[in-house]
Amino acid sequence: MSQFLLHCGQLLNSIRQRRNLSINDIRGDATQPTVTNFEHGHSDIGLTNFHTLLTNMYAGFKIEVQHRLS
Repeated sequence: MSQFLLHCGQLLNSIRQRRNLSINDIRGDATQPTVTNFEHGHSDIGLTNFHTLLTNMYAGFKIEVQHRLS
């Protein structure tokens, strides 16, 4: 696994935990072990699954920001 992907997995884990989200909250069609292994640098993840994780992790954030701004 490349250093870049390792860093992406660690960053995903850090942000997810800071936002108090579980893996099940963001995983979409990816399995829980797939996300866990990616976050811990044991395997990489497909682009589609990575996009889903990011989208699901930030969907609530966008709503939160919009609510605070209005």
